[in-house]
Amino acid sequence: MIEIIIIVLILLMIAGALVAIETSNMLYSVISVGAIGFLLSIVFLFLSAPDLAITQMAVEVITLVLLLKATSRSEPDLHHRFAFAKVAALGM
Repeated sequence: MIEIIIIVLILLMIAGALVAIETSNMLYSVISVGAIGFLLSIVFLFLSAPDLAITQMAVEVITLVLLLKATSRSEPDLHHRFAFAKVAALGM
């Protein structure tokens, strides 16, 4: 049963990576990269590695905040959507 859950999570990670690569919107790319890291930490939990899951979450939050800040400065039309991105990042 756990193997099926891990396979589903890996498939979702692959789908998130494809979204990050194929989308033209930088904000969507950053959010999907954050989702990939969150799913990876869940995979670590299912593999009985809570220390790796906690480390992955910490690194992912810091990386996501930095990427969102860099994205908001590089594209001027993202300033009005940056507040939503902060809420989405806190939800992950």
